[in-house]
Amino acid sequence: MDVWKKHLAELYKQHSKKQKDTKGEPELFSKVRGQKGVLGVSSTGIALTGRAAREKRKNKDRYKSSGRGRYNFSRLQQINDARAEAARNYRMDDKKHRSEVKTLVDKFFDSIEDKKEEIVDKVSGTKKHQPLDFRSELRFKSPTPFRQKHYYWSSSSDEDYIEVMPAKEDPLGLPRFKNKIDEAIYMAKKKLK
Repeated sequence: MDVWKKHLAELYKQHSKKQKDTKGEPELFSKVRGQKGVLGVSSTGIALTGRAAREKRKNKDRYKSSGRGRYNFSRLQQINDARAEAARNYRMDDKKHRSEVKTLVDKFFDSIEDKKEEIVDKVSGTKKHQPLDFRSELRFKSPTPFRQKHYYWSSSSDEDYIEVMPAKEDPLGLPRFKNKIDEAIYMAKKKLK
């Protein structure tokens, strides 16, 4: 049993040495230097060899996997954030601007609280007594789209009907036809009767 294993090991060593010693055939455009001096790429950036295509795909995958490229956590992002913060502080120094921002923030949080109360009322089925507030009526309410599905088995109301005026009849009492062929067939049948 040991003899055939030794023989197999020798064959494997010979075969692996032969594979290492033989150079593969070079691809047709492997020596072409194209865009940015990269081997196997045309002057327009198209990969001409399999190796160049694999490298290009690998680079693209690395770029995509790192989020939005190299902007996140970069020095450029820190600079832009610092500039935005400085501009925000400059604007907030103006009292008029600060009061406008404060009113907008207050309105936003008030609307969130109102929505919370509405949801609680819907879920619990109870509604708290609310004092009259005329300001709520003056607020602009965004229109809600009319979404109603009608199925052929559903009951229809009076609003679902559409009044259609009957078409004017031909003075001779002949029906209207889609084309001349249908008209000729109708006339031929009428003459046979």
